Amino acid sequence: MENTLDVFRVGPRPIVYIGIVLALVAAFGTLDLAQPLGGDQSLFLLGAQQMRHGSVLYRDFWDLKQPGIFVFYLVSGLIGGFTPFAVHAFELLCFLAFSVAVLTALRRFGTSVPRAALGALATTVPYFIFASYYDELQVESLIGIPLFLAVWSAAEGARERRSAQRLCWFAGAGLACALVLAFKFVFAPLLAVAIATALGPRRRSVADAAFVVFVTVLATLPGLIYFAVHGALAVALATWFTIPPAILASIPAQDPHTLLDGLSLVARRFAPLLIFAVIGGVIVIRRGPGPLERAMFAWLAVGPAIVLAQRTSWWEYQWLLVIVPLGIFAATGIAETLGAVRSTALGRPWRLAASVLAAVFLIAMPLRDVVVRLSTLAAFGWATSPDRREAFRSDQSRAYGAARADRGLVPPSGSLYVMGDPAFYLVVHRQQPIALNGWSLELLVPAQRIELERELRARPPAFIYRTYDDIGPQKLLERTPSLAAYLTTAYELKSTGRFGRLYASIPNRK
Repeated sequence: MENTLDVFRVGPRPIVYIGIVLALVAAFGTLDLAQPLGGDQSLFLLGAQQMRHGSVLYRDFWDLKQPGIFVFYLVSGLIGGFTPFAVHAFELLCFLAFSVAVLTALRRFGTSVPRAALGALATTVPYFIFASYYDELQVESLIGIPLFLAVWSAAEGARERRSAQRLCWFAGAGLACALVLAFKFVFAPLLAVAIATALGPRRRSVADAAFVVFVTVLATLPGLIYFAVHGALAVALATWFTIPPAILASIPAQDPHTLLDGLSLVARRFAPLLIFAVIGGVIVIRRGPGPLERAMFAWLAVGPAIVLAQRTSWWEYQWLLVIVPLGIFAATGIAETLGAVRSTALGRPWRLAASVLAAVFLIAMPLRDVVVRLSTLAAFGWATSPDRREAFRSDQSRAYGAARADRGLVPPSGSLYVMGDPAFYLVVHRQQPIALNGWSLELLVPAQRIELERELRARPPAFIYRTYDDIGPQKLLERTPSLAAYLTTAYELKSTGRFGRLYASIPNRK
């Protein structure tokens, strides 16, 4: 499978490349450890905190997302504490392990160790360089790890001749599939197509695929049993299967400008990766793709369709769904390009000069981003202390800085409900007092709007803080006049800040 122009044919022992990969991924990942959390990520951490204290997802803390992302934040919190730093550190640990998995997978399918190491870097380092704090730690940012493990395991099982080992690989694929579906059911078509492509047109493919499905279903049963035991299965099933179609039917599609802006931003940030991925993809097609590479092509074909199908969002971070196959093909493109330059540039100075200029152009953007990150961190003392980290986060996110400026508005005691950005909960160190959260309130279906009003009337919080950066509260009150009337009579404006307004309950008013 190796090209004769492979510049990486000779090198140190494999363990040296593994060390290099881990060192580089750790170095670039460290740049993100002090980053703030966006609204979505703050909600995930808030939910994980409440789960840690006994709350049951969907029953005591409700969100539209599936359990996988909350479990990820819960595990990170149990290991390192429920802080943004701990979540980023756990993310880095996952990507370090993932880089070794990619290197191992590529090596097992015939790629040279140096080129496999390049593939491991190309699937991880661009994420840490180009993804913003808003993009990181989202479902699509993390889902590539179990997705790749599922496809790799299926491809390994398809070529394994020994029955016991084959079943082990397919069992691993089923477990990884269950993990993917725990994050988002919408990825099921991508899983099906990619794994079917990895299995190939073999006589046993149908039986093998059935076994993977069996393991996947079996692995989901403990979660279903958990929700059933805690009386949350009905609301969980409604959250997964009933509410999303109702939202799609009642809410207009996202503005096409959001889609175009997201695509444009991703294309600019990941331009070097995209260029080399195209080169590598063409090379792979010309030489004939292997089973793992065929699955990566399937991933690239179905992934964007899944993003487009989610017509109420189209956020930029959703395109990170395809960064893994892009990175794998980009590694081939980089290796082949370097090999071609070495073989053709000798004796032809003008070709060498052109190649150097092209390389400078392609690395200018990532190099600039790294320099900016380093200089900013240096300006805040490398964010080595809690105070410096907080100052750095406020600099990176104006919303976070404004929320910190408003934390003095909230009295030290009394329950608080935030209508809008849940990052404010983390800033003031409070927990959500009712089950329904106040983030993206415009997505609530009619039954949920009624339930929210019921919860607020049954357990009225002492304070309600309404943030400026979310249109959800305004949309909710326009659609629920009775709730708007209740809040008007039961609460009064207490103070106005940079990030939002604080309302205090009026005694003896319900």
